[in-house]
Amino acid sequence: MADTALISIGDVQVGHAFPPVSVDLSAERVKEFLRVLESEETRDADGKALMPPSATTTMTIGALLASISLPAGTLHISQDTFIHTALPVGTPAICHSVLANRSFRSGITFVTLDFTLTSLAEDALVMNGSATLLLGQG
Repeated sequence: MADTALISIGDVQVGHAFPPVSVDLSAERVKEFLRVLESEETRDADGKALMPPSATTTMTIGALLASISLPAGTLHISQDTFIHTALPVGTPAICHSVLANRSFRSGITFVTLDFTLTSLAEDALVMNGSATLLLGQG
């Protein structure tokens, strides 16, 4: 991510495209993820370690949310993702996101971010999805 100030979710309108975010899918992060979940790595037919879909989703949404200024108390309440292809561990990837929706219910603000993850090694769509946030009052 560039050395610029984070964009506040409250300052943008629906349809705003956020700057692309690099997603760290390094072997070290995946190893720690698998350790915490007490899970084994998956390998392809050539023996290459593959990203677990849950790790791909977690690391992508984590990078996305870390790149946006969110009010204190914001909660990530749901996500919906579709993995298009398995991604080898350590593959450089970039996340693009758009503020897809903002709604207000009983004084509470909900926002939905639509996002894609693209492999920079193959310029291929890896995942697309959405994440819904309940914005804090901070």
